[in-house]
Amino acid sequence: MKRHIGLLLLAALSVVSCNKEGEIFYREGEQKTEEAAVTRALQNASDPFAIDAMQQALDLVAADDPSVPRITLQPTGYYVKFNPQDSVQMATLDGLGIELFSHPLDNGIYPETEPEEVTEDTPIVYEPLYAVVPAGFVFPEEVDYELIHGVFIQNKRGPASDEGQLPAGVYASVLDASLRLTGNVSSARSTVQPFQPSARLRFEITDKSGYGINNDTLPLVGAKVLAFYYTDVSWGVTDDNGETGPICTTNTPVRYEVHWGDDRWNVYIANKNKKRISILDGTHTGPVDVVFADGTWEGVMSGMHTALYSYFYRDYPLTRYLIKGDYTLDIATMTKGGRSSAAPVRPLREIYFYGKYKGASRYHTPEKAMNTMFHELGHISHHKLEPLKFNLRALGKDGESWATGVEYAYMKSFFPEYTDPNNRGEKNKYTRVVECLLKNGFSMGDIQHGFHESGNWASWQIEMRRIVTGRTDMTDDEKERLCEIVNIIFSHPNDAALDLRDIVEAEYESVGLNQLVRLRLNEDARKLSSKSSNLLSIEGWEIADSDGVSVPHQYTDNSLFVYFTRPGRKKIRLTANVFGGERVYEKELNVGSQDIVERPADPIVGREEVFKLRQTLTDAGVEVKKWASGDNKTELLSFPSNVPNGRFRFTEKGERTVKVTVYYPTLRGTVEYEIKTLVRDPESDEIFYILNPPELFAYDTTYRAMYGVVGEKITGIERIECDHCHYLFYLYFDDSWSFDRNSGVLSFSIPKHGTYLDYCLTIFYTVETSDDVREARLFVSNYR
Repeated sequence: MKRHIGLLLLAALSVVSCNKEGEIFYREGEQKTEEAAVTRALQNASDPFAIDAMQQALDLVAADDPSVPRITLQPTGYYVKFNPQDSVQMATLDGLGIELFSHPLDNGIYPETEPEEVTEDTPIVYEPLYAVVPAGFVFPEEVDYELIHGVFIQNKRGPASDEGQLPAGVYASVLDASLRLTGNVSSARSTVQPFQPSARLRFEITDKSGYGINNDTLPLVGAKVLAFYYTDVSWGVTDDNGETGPICTTNTPVRYEVHWGDDRWNVYIANKNKKRISILDGTHTGPVDVVFADGTWEGVMSGMHTALYSYFYRDYPLTRYLIKGDYTLDIATMTKGGRSSAAPVRPLREIYFYGKYKGASRYHTPEKAMNTMFHELGHISHHKLEPLKFNLRALGKDGESWATGVEYAYMKSFFPEYTDPNNRGEKNKYTRVVECLLKNGFSMGDIQHGFHESGNWASWQIEMRRIVTGRTDMTDDEKERLCEIVNIIFSHPNDAALDLRDIVEAEYESVGLNQLVRLRLNEDARKLSSKSSNLLSIEGWEIADSDGVSVPHQYTDNSLFVYFTRPGRKKIRLTANVFGGERVYEKELNVGSQDIVERPADPIVGREEVFKLRQTLTDAGVEVKKWASGDNKTELLSFPSNVPNGRFRFTEKGERTVKVTVYYPTLRGTVEYEIKTLVRDPESDEIFYILNPPELFAYDTTYRAMYGVVGEKITGIERIECDHCHYLFYLYFDDSWSFDRNSGVLSFSIPKHGTYLDYCLTIFYTVETSDDVREARLFVSNYR
């Protein structure tokens, strides 16, 4: 837990002007700080930490408890009001390393107003700032200040042995008494219960700018949340979940503030000394949970803060090698376009940020604020990279391309689904060359190096080609092709925002037999091919290995539909005209042995066998339109035939054929397949098969078995022997079975016995074509 003494410089915004009438400002030496303790009347006071209130409270506690030491408290710090007159004095205060507030520390709620619209004639107003400074603080000579009163704020967990400090338990009792003396707690309340203030902060994501962002809210990470009651201030920083955790332990209700600043940036209203804060409503004795809404300054600040925090403190793969500014930035916020007269021609360490479009009534969305701030931080990285070239190129075609690229790289790293929605046209200052280079395999380090070494647009292109030719992990042909891509990008920076190395996408990278696959241009290439300029067009498709490949329909929408009847690696080529040149792209697919139709693993003559469409295809909206027999030895048993499962019986062994017609939504049409399957005669233990076998057999349960030799009629069963498969045990059950000669169905049950159910039935039967008694086995077992 950090305290208010010695904090990094942050600032807060107030819209309340203090009445200056009667205020007395002292120069250092005109009044000693110790005298400030008696400059106010206790009955008019409300700060429980004021030195005189704490002293009187200590005296009262000591009068009731002789064990409490009677000492004269010395101020641990002083509550001060500064009155800066110009930007030089503001800069002096900023450098003191103390927490400055633009509102009195009286625990009042000071709601923010909208930032004023800034024009060239907007006067600069410097309003009072408030702070608590440590005892012994050296005041700057050039800034007027007023010592309001001394304070005694002891670390509640601090050592009691320090001179002038109270034991922790005594300090808590004294603070309770001071709270009652100053009217902050009813005198009827004997003890103030401690609590731990904390906060969770998020902000809305609306994606009105069309970035393809899917989030509803995002946690506000790295925001500083202050919890204070009068001159006692503690703070915490939000984590990756937007949560501070316990900020402190206190027995006073607190007021929360969110500060949009850090040691590397300060946010203020342009031409004002007010620093932006957000004051959470009310006085709380518990945690706060806040979502900053879209269309508010808080929403804009959330997006800005997230961009700043990500730029300075987050490590993303896409932006890892970007050189970042390591100096303090001033972020001036305003509501309309135009730069004030106080701004330099080109701010080097200052960003002017507009919360609205010029003339607009609604604030930017948080994601728009993020995007814009990343762009401006791209200019900052440019200046850090090369200050002289920045001054010469910042507003040029390449300088704006660099900032636009930094904007894209950060948004893409932060939101993997991010897409740039802007049709930037031919505006030179909005070219997308960095985005194009990133999509074609260059790192931000490569692009930044080429940008740094170049002096203009043309030389930047040359440097990027030089980076390619210096690579050792590429063949000469690969280098030549990538250099050609670099030329395309710099010649068409607003159109080449796609991976020109691979423009073909497959619906599935790994497919099964008979599975229809659509190959087409990827999304970026489709967008480019739809433009009237005809920068990309398809010349034709070619199947490199046509063995086992079928094309059911001609493509009509730049797509090729194929399916494969043999497994293996399959290669398909696309010839396209890309930016005036003919190029060949290859897409390789891995075709596995799994079929779209689940078939019986070992079909047997005479059995009812089930074929069904795979569940993954059914879930994707693929439908069976028709099952059909493919030869005169295959019988269709399904009715109707347009069901996911097809039932068939094969009347003769050998290769049999099943037909199925399947509808594909992506094709918007049907494909008819022939499914080949090898059918065999039953083995001796498959001549009889149990109809609808259960997962587990049970004793004293009737089961039905069918004679399964096609073309042969059984005339009777003479006897059945039942043996346990693993024990020398023979079970008599002559009364436990029956046979229906007309249907060929054997009904049986196994009497309950004291061992596990694992039996082989040996069936002795006769057929019409022979007087010989034949044998067949039927296993009734839970262990096979």
